[in-house]
Amino acid sequence: MGVSASWLAVQGKDPEHVLGALGLSRTGEKEEFPDSELSCVELPGGWFLVHINRFDSPLSSQATLASLSAGCRLVACRVEEHVMYSAATCLEDGVRMWHVEHDAQQDIYHLSSEGNPPSGFARIHATLKTQQDAAVGADADVDHIFDVPVALAETMTSYRHDKELELDDPEPFEVLAREVSASSKPWWKFW
Repeated sequence: MGVSASWLAVQGKDPEHVLGALGLSRTGEKEEFPDSELSCVELPGGWFLVHINRFDSPLSSQATLASLSAGCRLVACRVEEHVMYSAATCLEDGVRMWHVEHDAQQDIYHLSSEGNPPSGFARIHATLKTQQDAAVGADADVDHIFDVPVALAETMTSYRHDKELELDDPEPFEVLAREVSASSKPWWKFW
């Protein structure tokens, strides 16, 4: 069973503003891991993270990320382990600074990048490429290149979807709910 998820981390914006902009609210329910559809956690370094247990969510769309990054820095990551696809993006003040993507359906070594990824990008890529080569390259049963975008996002935010958080709180994630407005009612419901 593989992970299919996305997450976004915002630095430099109040968490309540982030939740409001995304149409989310806190439930008060806590969990050890982000098992619920939507959850959040405050990370070291002033990062506020929203985890979405869905790969292709409107909350992680490029338009949403650009709007949410106004006046702050935002790092987003998407993973679909069923097809070994991963991507990480950084935006600042509405502008995409960099984007790194791996799609094993194109090639086990596939990696595309745009903009100016952080300085650790070359080192991360070289290390994981060496591991892929050692695992018999394209014929291997493992995809190390998948970890390049994931590791890059982790270097900036300290979060990785498949690692336990090193925080004092045993249940650091708070479950989120979508805010319901009158306009979100089905067309057939009058009351």
